[in-house]
Amino acid sequence: MTTFTQSTAQALYFLAESVNPTVPYSIGFWVNGGAIADSQTLSLEETWTIKQGVYLFLKAVPEGNDAIDPSVLSDSALPTLCDRIGEFLITPSVRNTRFLWIDNPEELVSRWRFHALTLSPTDTVERLTFFNFRNYELAIANGVTCQLNGTKDGFVFALDPSLHNLPSTETESPETESLKTDPFYLSTGYGAHQLKGIEVNQAGEAISLPFSGELAGCLTFALTLQNQSPGTASFEELVYLDVTLRMFFKSANSLLDQNDPLSGFAGLNSDQEFLISSHRYPFLGEDSDAASHYSEQGDGSQNLTLYSALDPLQPLNSDRTYFAFVEPGNYSISDLSLPSCYRTNLGYSIHVTPHGHGDSRLIFAERPGQNSSIFGSPLYLVPQGKYTLSVPNYESTPIPSGKDFSIRDEDNFLCGLAGIEYIQLSSQQVNILHLEAGKPTFAPDFVPEQIVETNEAGQRLESGTTTAWGYIEYEQVTNLPVYFSQPKQSLLYRASTFQDGNQDPTDDPLTFLEVP
Repeated sequence: MTTFTQSTAQALYFLAESVNPTVPYSIGFWVNGGAIADSQTLSLEETWTIKQGVYLFLKAVPEGNDAIDPSVLSDSALPTLCDRIGEFLITPSVRNTRFLWIDNPEELVSRWRFHALTLSPTDTVERLTFFNFRNYELAIANGVTCQLNGTKDGFVFALDPSLHNLPSTETESPETESLKTDPFYLSTGYGAHQLKGIEVNQAGEAISLPFSGELAGCLTFALTLQNQSPGTASFEELVYLDVTLRMFFKSANSLLDQNDPLSGFAGLNSDQEFLISSHRYPFLGEDSDAASHYSEQGDGSQNLTLYSALDPLQPLNSDRTYFAFVEPGNYSISDLSLPSCYRTNLGYSIHVTPHGHGDSRLIFAERPGQNSSIFGSPLYLVPQGKYTLSVPNYESTPIPSGKDFSIRDEDNFLCGLAGIEYIQLSSQQVNILHLEAGKPTFAPDFVPEQIVETNEAGQRLESGTTTAWGYIEYEQVTNLPVYFSQPKQSLLYRASTFQDGNQDPTDDPLTFLEVP
């Protein structure tokens, strides 16, 4: 049972179990008007009947290490947290707040960074509400119903068919369509694009808000990216989601003169203050040809469904905010075959098959536009985890789900911006690509359209910006892949195959590497 325990502040109750032991975080319930008489504990079901209560999600804990200042909880000369919540609710637009996420609860109300969801007396969302993740937003429309889930350990949000459009269902007439709204969607590009494929079950439920487990306090849902016209149009919704690897560098602009006060961003064109640009390298194929080679789903479409968790307080915490390829609780390798933007030396597309729910994810990373700013940088999605590699022959389109494709001896994984490096794939073992997010990706010496010569060895990237780095291993890790880099300005040769059996590549002849 999900149970709240009364704290030193009589009107505040907190869940006993820790939500995320690595980050200060707690879930509470505030009773407007004071504590419930003779009730030191309240179940989640009991709190739901108290209409004047507010569920709190705090980036702080009531006691122990990193605890919130005790004076904020108990009576003191300063306003307590209870006082501040009461002050917050005076504002008419948030007066009926039922769920409140606060990033900095110890600050004054005027400085709070928060997300508030208001409900009417009938437990429906009062107004269109956006949960902001910088350039991404999750929208819940007015009229959506909030109710306890079947296990009484969280809430679900469900559409009202009389008010809302049903996903993937055509309305009968323009008149009917104009009267209805989309109940849920994820927007990208600061609202420029709306992804409306949030899945709804037979009961109309789409978004969950658990109060137990590792995702307590997160908004969870399944999002289907619509691949509208495979083979004739690009996979636009995947483009909008922006799943990429990126290389960042100083934005060199000769029109910016730091000595000219009328030169726009001239003050951001020095070694101390500068603008940042990036090169975008999509992880999954986005063009029309790639769109035709996604796995066929049970309904015959070539859409891609992602299982999402979003924590309004921790968008950069990959344990609580992510998009997974496999449904929660499923830790086996998926049956998806997704065309990546990686290529073999012969130009064939390499497909990736994501592993289980906790093993393969897309997570947020920052995409700054300058090296220092008081504003939060926009985000982009970076692949994280393990992916099995395959090289389909494209004899059938779409690619069947769950089919194993053999890798030939001549298939090599091209890497490096110049395409003269490769990793030898195995035709005898399973090849697994590992991607690790949070790795440095800022190139301070890179200048667009210029060649910078250096003989200095060592790390050339800085951690001011991050992306994912990758490596490949065989399933039998005792047998490691061979990485081969061509000498500068050389012809392209293959690495040694050790045909003489002595494991010494220096006495083996070089073999020409076939490329298209």
